[in-house]
Amino acid sequence: RYRGAAAEVAARLAVFSEDGLLIESEERRIDGAVIVALNVRDLEEDPLLPPLSPVVLRTVAAYNTFFCQHFPINHRDTAAGIPGILYGRYAEDTYAGGNPWVLITASLAELVYRTAEAAGAVGAL
Repeated sequence: RYRGAAAEVAARLAVFSEDGLLIESEERRIDGAVIVALNVRDLEEDPLLPPLSPVVLRTVAAYNTFFCQHFPINHRDTAAGIPGILYGRYAEDTYAGGNPWVLITASLAELVYRTAEAAGAVGAL
């Protein structure tokens, strides 16, 4: 019974994966909500999307590339040698000027720390 339910959940999750990345929807392939969603469940115990899974790591890498290119502040910080990436909601966002969002950036930081903790636990650091 549980195996059937697990298979159904995995099949439904496949709808939100494209090219090895997690997506919010067909209309918004890159959306900060995905990063937030990865933190609102037990990452360490999740057999479908553990923090060191290739799909989670590829998603964060793709989002890093996108948001580094999308926001001028990330360009300036990189040029100045300031580490870090500010994340926003999505490319077409115009709310409050379409700027980076501190809560999504904080969620990225939490995900990075949780991933590092998981890597340390398996001796991958």
